[in-house]
Amino acid sequence: MAQVQKGRIAGVIGCAAGFPEEENPSRQTPFAFCGTIGDEDYNWTEMNRLDRALAALDKPHRLLRFPGGHTWPPKDVAMAAVEWLELQAMKAGTRPRDSALIEGWLQRDLDRARDEERRGALYEAWLSYSDVATAFRGLIDVQGFEARASALQSQQEVNGQIRREREAEGLEIARRIEIARYIGQMSDTEQQIDATHNLHALINVLKRNEQSARTPSERLLARRLIEHANITAFYAGQPLFDAGEYHSALTYFQLQATIRPESSAIQYRLAVTYARAGDKKKALEALKNAADKGFSDAARIEQEAGFDKLRNDPRYEQVLQAVRQNKKPS
Repeated sequence: MAQVQKGRIAGVIGCAAGFPEEENPSRQTPFAFCGTIGDEDYNWTEMNRLDRALAALDKPHRLLRFPGGHTWPPKDVAMAAVEWLELQAMKAGTRPRDSALIEGWLQRDLDRARDEERRGALYEAWLSYSDVATAFRGLIDVQGFEARASALQSQQEVNGQIRREREAEGLEIARRIEIARYIGQMSDTEQQIDATHNLHALINVLKRNEQSARTPSERLLARRLIEHANITAFYAGQPLFDAGEYHSALTYFQLQATIRPESSAIQYRLAVTYARAGDKKKALEALKNAADKGFSDAARIEQEAGFDKLRNDPRYEQVLQAVRQNKKPS
């Protein structure tokens, strides 16, 4: 919307995703961009690369990172994004300069950077000083913060961490391409068996990597790739489901269930797809699995036309009762 309404939208907060694929940032990008991203989000690499691209273009940008997956940011991160846009507004003159706000936000961000440095979290401190310099440039003199960020970046520990992050990014991109290739091959009858075998083998490797990771970064990398396989399978299956090709869609939803066996939502999706494909037995099994894993939206089940042929089965009513019991009091 900000690309289409050029000049009418001053800033965008991109939660867990960046620009549309067909709209890369450029020097003509007419808005400031603040991204938020969880460190387990499958869009992690995309957002970090976008942040560097905006920096290279000298466009107003910030990336706020937090622990978590593909989700809305915590309220403090969301507020930090809004505050950053207010700073951009002061720079642009679209709101009055507020020295008290600037000083308060600056002191808070500096306190965090200095605390990270004192604790020896030098890579995080480098990111924080760099953020402070970028966020407040044009409002105050930031040369001291730029110098501190530069001094930290030159240290072996920080430089090594930056190098490792880039190497991990390259590995993540290669694995994502591999996952996408296997999932694409699953629609080809000649390649389907090998592709499915290779994909399950890769997912098993990633799950072992998650369990045996030597560092938090390795563990997060494995989790992001597992979730990338999950979401890629969903995007491959959903158009088939929408087109009424339920048996074909099941291939991908079953893969999701293997990747995320704990997910009640995936089990529910399987139940609907089995029901629409005419497999009452497996539909009831998947619906029971969804209930066992905590699915609680009884109204959604009652409104699903695919379950019409199940409603006279006593097992259906038992599952529906279990789903109702899962619903937490508001």
